[in-house]
Amino acid sequence: MLTHPTLDQMQALGLGGMASAYRDLADQSNADDLSRDEWLGLMLDREAAMRADKRLTNRLAVARLRFAAAAAAAKTQSVRAFARKRPVRKPWPENIERERVVIEPPTACACCGGSRLSKLGEDVTETLEEIPRRFKLIETSAKSLPAATARRSPQPPAPFHVTPRGFIGPQLLATILFDKVGMHAPLNRQSARFKAEGIELPLSTLADQVGHGTFAACRSSS
Repeated sequence: MLTHPTLDQMQALGLGGMASAYRDLADQSNADDLSRDEWLGLMLDREAAMRADKRLTNRLAVARLRFAAAAAAAKTQSVRAFARKRPVRKPWPENIERERVVIEPPTACACCGGSRLSKLGEDVTETLEEIPRRFKLIETSAKSLPAATARRSPQPPAPFHVTPRGFIGPQLLATILFDKVGMHAPLNRQSARFKAEGIELPLSTLADQVGHGTFAACRSSS
């Protein structure tokens, strides 16, 4: 028979199920009829059952704690119901060009044929449209009108250009610079867009104009 110190050691090792099973078997009158293997098997079965019950108890305790925390959070948090709002379009700029197209109403009622009509209201539909940009070529003619007795022919000064020996006007150059720096549009795409609009502006020409414009901007800022 196992001594009490041995049972205490089994308890210290965490084998409480085996120790409890041994005590129960020792109290039975027919315990001597069982072999050592049967004793060991019954003790191991009791230990495994007790450990399974302990794991289930721990899981149930954790589940109760989680349920209590979720219930407390549901009481403290208020979820606002989703309300779908009708999209509201922002007003158009005041300086946008406007064109009003009026559809003339019929002169007679389509139902009764009467000609005495009264204005009830009108439905206005707004349509945003784009007018493609237009290019303009400015030809500056400097005429020379010398006197008959003059030995020299005075020549009026040539028109001012932003870049040296350039042919691009200030507004077009500002558009190219803004698209390149402000909108990050590469010069090859700008050249392709100009070509699609019927204007041949090679990539090298655009690069020269951007270089002159950048140099002039740096000098003015310094």
